Amino acid sequence: MKYKIKEEANWTCRRCGLQVEEGDPDGELVVDHITPYSKGGPSTEDNLQCLCWECNQEKLAEDAEMEDMLQPEDEPGEPSRRIKIADESRIGRPNPSPLGIPRLRLW
Repeated sequence: MKYKIKEEANWTCRRCGLQVEEGDPDGELVVDHITPYSKGGPSTEDNLQCLCWECNQEKLAEDAEMEDMLQPEDEPGEPSRRIKIADESRIGRPNPSPLGIPRLRLW
């Protein structure tokens, strides 16, 4: 399917217009999910695009930046939300030691 996507894109990056030799012998082009697979984007032809390696890296950085912007800000002096979420997952389970390591009974 990757070859087909690149061929349909005429061996050209969708973002910057870089065109490579047919067959992409140097591996400059990548097939990228428009809606990331990690966010439920399917691996179907209508969700795939042809990007050069540099544009793909820029898109990854933009996606990561957007993800950070969507995270709520932590209050000063508060533990990070990720730590709070991890702590909440332990609710209802015994935590016999401050480090979360079960203690051995010697009797």
